[in-house]
Amino acid sequence: MTKLLSTAKIFLLFSILTPLISEAGITKLPIISISGKACDHNERVSATIRVEAARYAPAYCHSEVQMPDRTVRYPHSFSLYGVTVTDYYSSFSLTLDVMEGLKERIYSYHPNGVNFDGTQISTLNYFKNCNFQIKELTLYTQETTLVVRDSFYNRLENMFKVPQGTTTTEDYSFNRSSDRIRLKVFVFKGE
Repeated sequence: MTKLLSTAKIFLLFSILTPLISEAGITKLPIISISGKACDHNERVSATIRVEAARYAPAYCHSEVQMPDRTVRYPHSFSLYGVTVTDYYSSFSLTLDVMEGLKERIYSYHPNGVNFDGTQISTLNYFKNCNFQIKELTLYTQETTLVVRDSFYNRLENMFKVPQGTTTTEDYSFNRSSDRIRLKVFVFKGE
């Protein structure tokens, strides 16, 4: 019981101090709300939204990094609100994978395009005219650059600067008939 109380006190102290530590490079990064719609699909769709540190593979993320990993199985829509990331570094990535929902299994994809079980990923043709909105991007640091890439082709979709202390809403549309949509958002702290 004493050990449990001591652990609780340490956790509480850490929770109080973490937002206050900035000189050591620990920065509270933006809160992001993201919502989207996977269109032109008459079956169930699944979306996995994962937040991870940019400089670590997920398995090596530091304990301070919050990594919500939620799978939703509602037809044609998904949402995740109030994501907060604390990281030692000045950037992080938010990856949104939209995958087919025809099977009960939710696949995990390796960045090199091979499933963890070794099978190749087949190209999906279900997603057309997909729309994603990043909203309520609230900054805690100075001016920030937001870079949006289609990581399947590593193609730059958009890049813009957000002044400190402001909230922005951005819309992104994908109009491709044969892509597995993967939207990757990078937030870089300004100089």
